[in-house]
Amino acid sequence: SEYCGDVHARLSLYKRLSSTKDHDDLMSIQEELIDRFGKLPDAAQALLATHKLRLLALTLGIQKIDASEAQIMLHFKHDTSVDPLKLIELVQKQKTIRFSGQDKLRAEIKGVDLNARVEAVRGLLRTIS
Repeated sequence: SEYCGDVHARLSLYKRLSSTKDHDDLMSIQEELIDRFGKLPDAAQALLATHKLRLLALTLGIQKIDASEAQIMLHFKHDTSVDPLKLIELVQKQKTIRFSGQDKLRAEIKGVDLNARVEAVRGLLRTIS
């Protein structure tokens, strides 16, 4: 609210962010934010980082990501593009990664701050892609 004080403008930006379909659209919104409101504060950077992860996850057929300080939970769509054999190999090689039901993958992390969690999610998504 300090960065973008107008509630209507803020809601409009949230809606546009949630409907972005590719990286170029997201970068266009980021440029607009900087042009209109100045340097991005930490909260705005975190919001954009979250949407970058969302776009990457969508390309892999992941419908939801839950990331806490202790774990990352990936919820796969039924038509995911991720190779199941690759996931099985990953689970067998890394003791911190386990299946959690038929369409979920859980990875233990130690990411106290938001940046560490974002990087952990990005790393996991790159590993399975």
